[in-house]
Amino acid sequence: MANSAGSKKRARQAVKRNKHNSQIRAKVRTFIKKVTHAIDAGDKKRSHEWFYRYAKKYGSSGQQRLNP
Repeated sequence: MANSAGSKKRARQAVKRNKHNSQIRAKVRTFIKKVTHAIDAGDKKRSHEWFYRYAKKYGSSGQQRLNP
């Protein structure tokens, strides 16, 4: 339980950050599944399209979009 004002703020920030990161991780997993299914189906065009979308939107998520 947070007692000081600073620790209460950090707890609020942690909840907000966790929600944001969880949403991004879920989207990344979805894109990976779509690319994998397209590759397994032998659909080169669709796999390239999904991978390009993923790379454009979440390619740097480890550096910029996901909060530490």
